Amino acid sequence: MEDTNVEMRPGVRIFRGLQAATGSFLAVDVGPGDASRYIASEQQFSPAVAPGIDRQTNFWRGGGMAALDSRDNASDPRSGGKFSAHSVRDNATGLGRHSFMRLDLDGLAVRPRFNRTYVIAGHRASSLTTTGSNQVFLSIFSRLSV
Repeated sequence: MEDTNVEMRPGVRIFRGLQAATGSFLAVDVGPGDASRYIASEQQFSPAVAPGIDRQTNFWRGGGMAALDSRDNASDPRSGGKFSAHSVRDNATGLGRHSFMRLDLDGLAVRPRFNRTYVIAGHRASSLTTTGSNQVFLSIFSRLSV
């Protein structure tokens, strides 16, 4: 898979620590590849099993983003947190059946311990996607790390 993404993320600072903004164009090119020891995906999977494998599509993306950063020091935080939400609508050009919405959530919390000598940090990230009733795609991914 080859993809080219031209993206603009202008940031607007609403007040100290809070930003909002997004727009981009994603061009996707999926081909058979050149590894001789693997069967090509389009030979192994039909369009009924892997929708869109036989057709190329590009996406116009638009959405919004909000981020709140309350860390006391961005490079070596001892307290606070950084939280963001990024919502994007991917509109398939030409093949309207593959448009979808995605919501990315990310959070980091840092709490001091033992007179700020040590910290406990927790990180949580999720990416949720959904489609309209006439679209073909559904995926939910979530990751937890501490």
